[in-house]
Amino acid sequence: MVAAASSTYAVTITDGKNETSIDTRSADPSQILQQAGIQLGESDLLDSNAFRVGTASRLTVLRSFDITVIDGKAAPQKSRQHGTVSTALAAMDIPLTDADEITPAPGTPLAPDMTVTIKRAYNVTIQADGKSYGLNLLGGTVAAALEAAGISYSKYDSVKPAPDSPLQAQAVITVKRVTYQTRTEEKKVPFETKTTSDTKMAKGTRSISKKGMDGLKEVVYRDKYVDGKLAKTTVSKETVIQKPVTQIARVGSKKIKDMPLKKGLKPISELAVPTALKLDSKGLPTEYKKVFHGTSTAYCTGTRTSTGKRPQPGYIAVNPKDIPYGTELYVVSADGKYVYGYCIAADTGGFARTGSCTLDLFMNTNSECIQWGRRDVKIYILK
Repeated sequence: MVAAASSTYAVTITDGKNETSIDTRSADPSQILQQAGIQLGESDLLDSNAFRVGTASRLTVLRSFDITVIDGKAAPQKSRQHGTVSTALAAMDIPLTDADEITPAPGTPLAPDMTVTIKRAYNVTIQADGKSYGLNLLGGTVAAALEAAGISYSKYDSVKPAPDSPLQAQAVITVKRVTYQTRTEEKKVPFETKTTSDTKMAKGTRSISKKGMDGLKEVVYRDKYVDGKLAKTTVSKETVIQKPVTQIARVGSKKIKDMPLKKGLKPISELAVPTALKLDSKGLPTEYKKVFHGTSTAYCTGTRTSTGKRPQPGYIAVNPKDIPYGTELYVVSADGKYVYGYCIAADTGGFARTGSCTLDLFMNTNSECIQWGRRDVKIYILK
């Protein structure tokens, strides 16, 4: 039993928007409520936390109301609650974050058929400059999220999603720093080759009448770096400093018909024939790497070959770009009248620059050279 107060004291009763003050000696909040003519409903509560027996104090009637809670995109929840918006949401076990927007405000007393709307803050992750930032934001755009995080970006930087994109729940925003650098290099311009047909050269042979030369150009590159790493290179400008010189090549088109070698022909070459070199019944090599036709001339002058050897029949002049020094060959005339025989590429001459012939064969005498003249030959590359 609660003892009655010995004298009266004032009690203020708050019932929603209404306030009632009475003087009472009762120490029982329920009796005081009855004295004021205020009835509690089945779900209503009486808050006596501010009530003190015998002294001016307060009682609060917490009326219960049917409310509807709209929580983001979830289905609306209906419930009968009392108190304020905040206590109602807590009683309904609806979790909140500091960034969520609640309408009406959390401290608002409940009212009949009240609708409480919760606008959820988006959980956003921002990845930039090697760091990760977590934010809770009430909608807006990607740009607004970056501003809230204190992250600036330039017009070159890559921001995904785009800055004007609306935020989405659980969004991940990436900012990649993009910079550009310009560099200049000199590069060669490869020469082109123009090929002409030469009816005086054996078919399948080739010579250079004008040597090509590479040109030179200045190339300006624009390098794109993403977060400090080279991502893309583009050419922004090219300037030709030196034009290339076109190479002129001649390709033989003359058809040469082989004639059988005359019997008993003695080789002109004075070099000893290797024991490994085998000739068939026609006097031609049985094993070789390559065979082709060409044009030859003869010479008998000079005291030393390009490779330092003493000139003698068997050491022949070649274009070393086509037939390297030291190459072993076997040469016969295409008309079958002469066998130059086993020979070694050891010298070069003016014909290498003009491409006027394929081989220049050394002879002992001027008369032999005249007799040989300019003659089509069949050339066997031995090794």
